[in-house]
Amino acid sequence: SFRAAAAVSVLRVLIIGFLFGSLFSILYGLSGALFSLLAMELLKKTGKFGIAGVSACGGVMHNTGQLSAAAIVLPRLPFLQYLPFLMLSGLFFGTVTGIADEQILRRLPGAGRKNEL
Repeated sequence: SFRAAAAVSVLRVLIIGFLFGSLFSILYGLSGALFSLLAMELLKKTGKFGIAGVSACGGVMHNTGQLSAAAIVLPRLPFLQYLPFLMLSGLFFGTVTGIADEQILRRLPGAGRKNEL
């Protein structure tokens, strides 16, 4: 569910941020998670995208959220130069994650059937 995914994302960002990062890494992580979760939830509700498509969008939007936070925190730095690379990497790794998710769901008996995309 969206609520469970949001809880896991926030906890993941906070734990990793406090253990290995800083306040700014938490800010960037939370903004990336928020953008990603909202976009994936919207695509999921359309019913027109599979797991890999939703995940690819999530990867792109995660990077978009982080760049948006960075642009607010450090407005004088030229962040748009990173945009093409981050969009491509988000698309690639989001797709890879989605394909892996599809394979896992196929191989685990009963997995994902109740709350599947």
